[in-house]
Amino acid sequence: MNNDIEVVAEKAKTETNESENQTIAALKLSGLQTSNEVIIWLPAEELKSSIKPDPSNRIDHNNHNHILRLRKSIRRDGYCKEKPIIVGSDLIIRAGEHRYYACIEENSGAWIKISDSSDLETLSRIDDIAKPWSTISWIRKHANGGRGDYPKIIEFIEKYGFGIKVSMMILADQSNECPSDDFDRIKGGEFEVKDWDKAYWKADRIKDFGQFFLKPKDCDNTHFAAAVLKCLKTQGYNHDLMLEKVKVQSRKLRLQRNRRDNLEILQDIYNYRRRGQKLILTNNL
Repeated sequence: MNNDIEVVAEKAKTETNESENQTIAALKLSGLQTSNEVIIWLPAEELKSSIKPDPSNRIDHNNHNHILRLRKSIRRDGYCKEKPIIVGSDLIIRAGEHRYYACIEENSGAWIKISDSSDLETLSRIDDIAKPWSTISWIRKHANGGRGDYPKIIEFIEKYGFGIKVSMMILADQSNECPSDDFDRIKGGEFEVKDWDKAYWKADRIKDFGQFFLKPKDCDNTHFAAAVLKCLKTQGYNHDLMLEKVKVQSRKLRLQRNRRDNLEILQDIYNYRRRGQKLILTNNL
């Protein structure tokens, strides 16, 4: 069976002047010979004319770095046969659209796997999970598909202008960087925000500090935002009191290199001239 595939693949690779109809016929014939599945090489022109992206799959073209990495890999090593573009019998892409666009931009051929398997959705999902996308790219992908909380997550990020780390700390109700299983849920389209009102409340409290920085956006800094989130989780912390204290001590408010150092500054400001028991913000770090 594998030998048959190799023969068909090598034949298609060398016959670069075949017409589109001949290419499709060869693909279908090979599919019949290999139990509804075939891997075959398509030269650049046949790839462009025969294989079509799925119009319902709006890939994140803003994540052009991923396509650039694929193009660099293709230039250096050629197209890897172990990662074919997966298409159905209608020759519409089910998995591998970024690889397809990288090949088009490089004017490269590609290995194509045609499958009539009912498990194409699973193949596509596995292909997605393997992609080295950034967190925001995964969120945009799922938001574009209208999945769960993802459209609202995009609205949240755009409303407050936080970076992705700060946004996800707030939405995941964390006071430090999110654990890896949160990012696994993000990639898999399974991340949910448990309390949106609480998330908006926390975001507003962080933004309250912007008025006291020389650069208001400094309050968006990951380490400072994490320090504020720790304050908000600390029993006995009074945010209005903190703002009153910061107002008369704003000269002390400067970004520090990590969360602990930012917390120590906030703790010092909060406890300034405070009678009785001091509030300790740096416990359990």
